Amino acid sequence: MKIDRLLAMTVLLLNRERVSAKELAERFEVSIKTICRDMDTLSQSGIPVFAHQGTSGGFEIMKQYTISRQYLTFGEISSIVAAVKGMGTVLDDSTFASLNEKVKALLSKSDKQQSEQQGEGIVFDLNPWGQGPEARNKVNPLRRIIQVMSR
Repeated sequence: MKIDRLLAMTVLLLNRERVSAKELAERFEVSIKTICRDMDTLSQSGIPVFAHQGTSGGFEIMKQYTISRQYLTFGEISSIVAAVKGMGTVLDDSTFASLNEKVKALLSKSDKQQSEQQGEGIVFDLNPWGQGPEARNKVNPLRRIIQVMSR
């Protein structure tokens, strides 16, 4: 369905700096001409898509542009909350609690009511059974090293 493809392209472009028409065509199994028409449609709808020509060319979205919460369903936000809670079971890091609160803030009032009625839902505890603080003591230093090396 075209609308699904357009939304998927928008999310992809928001998450990547630049994507070639060829890569988009292969990913969505359409022609390059269809990709160009889709980019025109996105531009006409108000999404700031820019085309760059040449060997390193492709499409990108203006860096300051963000997607509205309205594109995320209640189920998708609930899945994000479950994943963040799961990561919080392994990593002793306050950023996961903060991230969880920010993601929950994306919920509308009716979504929050639905969430409260359903309870906590599923949380994927990624911490191996019986290895509470010991696993964190192993994972956290590795995480810090990876962060330092990726700078």
